[in-house]
Amino acid sequence: MTKPIPHLFLMLPLTLIGTRYSESGAGHALDKAVWDKFCDLSEDLGKAAAGAATKLSSINALRQRLAQTALRFQIYAQQTANFQDSEKAATLATYFAALADRAANQVTTNIGPNLITASADAAYAKGRLDELLSLMAQTKGSSHGCLVDSSGNTQSPPSGTTINGRQCSLNLKHNAAPYTKPDTLGADGFTADPLPTTEGNNAQTSSKNCALLKISAAGLGATEAVAAATISYGGGIFTGTQSNDQLTGAKLTQIKATHANNPTIWSAAHAALQTIDALNVESYSNDSKDDDPNSGVIRATTLVMINKESTEGEEGTIKAKSMFPKPAREDIKKFIIKMEAHKVAKGELGLQDATPLGQIGGVQKLTVLLVRSSLALSKKKKDLIAEMKKKDAEENAKTAEEKEKECNTKGKDKQEECEKLESQGCVFNKDRKDGEKCTLKKDVKAELEKATENQEGVKVDEKKKECKGKQQKDCTGNCKWENNACKDSVFLVNKKIAPIVSAFVALLF
Repeated sequence: MTKPIPHLFLMLPLTLIGTRYSESGAGHALDKAVWDKFCDLSEDLGKAAAGAATKLSSINALRQRLAQTALRFQIYAQQTANFQDSEKAATLATYFAALADRAANQVTTNIGPNLITASADAAYAKGRLDELLSLMAQTKGSSHGCLVDSSGNTQSPPSGTTINGRQCSLNLKHNAAPYTKPDTLGADGFTADPLPTTEGNNAQTSSKNCALLKISAAGLGATEAVAAATISYGGGIFTGTQSNDQLTGAKLTQIKATHANNPTIWSAAHAALQTIDALNVESYSNDSKDDDPNSGVIRATTLVMINKESTEGEEGTIKAKSMFPKPAREDIKKFIIKMEAHKVAKGELGLQDATPLGQIGGVQKLTVLLVRSSLALSKKKKDLIAEMKKKDAEENAKTAEEKEKECNTKGKDKQEECEKLESQGCVFNKDRKDGEKCTLKKDVKAELEKATENQEGVKVDEKKKECKGKQQKDCTGNCKWENNACKDSVFLVNKKIAPIVSAFVALLF
């Protein structure tokens, strides 16, 4: 009978090998391939706050450009001699002001708060990971430690922004820099899972011990296993199981899917990087791919040209299409170039030479220029209105002499005919000589003479007095014969240009 004892001896080495394999990696150092990826995550998360600030700054810079363009269009609308250009500029001023206002509102009510939250979430995740990496990197002893290099040797403690020459700064970066998309950011999660997402130890080196990762006994719990079934590291980037010290990595490459219903530190970190990356600064600009005017231009046209708040109906659309023909985007770009080429007069804002409007920057300077332009137009309007009132008064207020001659002519020395003119101030006087029996009442004549001397507070000038009363043969020089009376020729010219001035003022205002 064969004894079974030899078989037991054969089984013993296999059992020992199996036991050793099952314990391999329990409480052992992380391979470089693992913590390398942790450093990549840390670096990208560290740039999040600066990236958010850069994008926010870019939106504010765009808002300022839009606001300045709106101011330039307002100035151009007041200064251009082309009335159609003035209408077009006024419409685009309203459009660009709305774009600037939209960008400002988004920053204060939507984008700004979202970027603040994203920066905080990214910084928090980085802090949890950096603390873990910092502790593990500092555990190097004479023979053991928690991080090993590609040759299986333990790493030196962190130095500056590196771990054994590997970029791993373990601090936030606040330096302003152009935004670049994080290398670790993927559509559904991060681009890599540093640790296997199924329980195991194949990411650890069995030749180096790490007490931080040993939780079954003589590790985190000193001489006994910790009470918790699992221990979370780095905010849940991986966990350790108390029963066997096995490590399990979080499913970082698929973490987006769980964020809505089960948010974690790392799903929030991924969402934070996506929020910052997805922010498109140019979406707040005036760029458009449409051939027809966009909704913003139509709304501005409706407000300015149709004088309506609502864009319902076709009026605004039809007007916008006529003002900005296809392709509208190109027409607007060309008009911006034309507006910016408009010369601001020498002396304005201390300018040494006439300067293109597009070269004058800054909201304050442009506002001052707009205000000065508005004041100049207001003064011109006031002066023109005063001049028109003066000329109208001079034109409409007939002199006593002219009224007298009307009574003489229309009355025909007949009492019946003269009585018909009583409402015009005429009265019949049989004692006057022929041709003057129908004459002007004395009180009416006195009032007309007074009005002629000081109509609307304006005295008749000396030149007009010089012409008054002269016979036709003597009506020369600055005088001209009209309507059987000698009148100042300057008055006659002003009488003719008054309608032109009125039309000009109507165009401006």
